[in-house]
Amino acid sequence: MAAAHATGPTLRALHTRAASFDLMTPPCPPDAAPARLVLGIGLRASAQAAALHALWQRAQALLPALTPAAVQAVAALPHRAAHPALAQWLAECGLGRAHTVAVPPQMLAAQPTHTASPQSLARYGCGSVAEACALWAATGTQGRSSLLLPRLVAACGSATLAVAIPSGLSRLQR
Repeated sequence: MAAAHATGPTLRALHTRAASFDLMTPPCPPDAAPARLVLGIGLRASAQAAALHALWQRAQALLPALTPAAVQAVAALPHRAAHPALAQWLAECGLGRAHTVAVPPQMLAAQPTHTASPQSLARYGCGSVAEACALWAATGTQGRSSLLLPRLVAACGSATLAVAIPSGLSRLQR
């Protein structure tokens, strides 16, 4: 177990914290592999890196094991994946090594989001762009993913962030 902590946060730490959100997150073994989390990002054209910094700090306060090393990918809509604020935030927060995933808009409606924004429902057919992007990008080889943290909304309303993990990850080697 000590080796898992040395290489990154374990799933147990993340699942323990996520349990307080009552998201039906499955339990995981205490010696699970380091987490491979996916951040889902929703952005308006006017978004600034400061909004993403604030969301990242809130997410880390809710999930203390959420570190740059635990993040495998950052997912956003194709027209936002190269947004200057996103690129700046990724570089400044040490997330530059995370893979950026451009989620096709037609894939959003199939994702079971936990929150519902009327604007997102009207435009994309899903309750939350951030949640849907995170879930879609985190879908593992078993075709499932789970939210660890539902959508957080920036105070200015220009950015959202959610955290997901492949569901099959909790079954990795002991």
